[in-house]
Amino acid sequence: MKKKTMNIIEKNRDVEHIMHASCQYGWHAVGEINPHKQFAMLVTADVHGCVKQFDSAIEYLNYYDALDCGICLGDIQPGNFAEKNEWYVKSVKASRKPFLTVLGNHDLGNNTKFEISATAQT
Repeated sequence: MKKKTMNIIEKNRDVEHIMHASCQYGWHAVGEINPHKQFAMLVTADVHGCVKQFDSAIEYLNYYDALDCGICLGDIQPGNFAEKNEWYVKSVKASRKPFLTVLGNHDLGNNTKFEISATAQT
């Protein structure tokens, strides 16, 4: 059964070969079984509260069987993640694959206060 091609996939057709770079023995079409496949993950970061951007990443992850999991490397919110994260939790639940979340400096609420950041000089 052919999957319906989603809008985010069509927008990224020109870089589809990069998505398949995790295949050890050359390029493989979507849906083709590759016994030599390496572990592959979708990586995103710096969403800064853009729900549409993050939902597109989840859609992309769900579409490609070659991707094993996803990870967001932080800066999900422009402010404190603990105060407003319902949209993110809902989006991650839409993933049909494991998804790891790492909090960044913006998520911890210290994006505007240099004096409490990890790089502060005292």
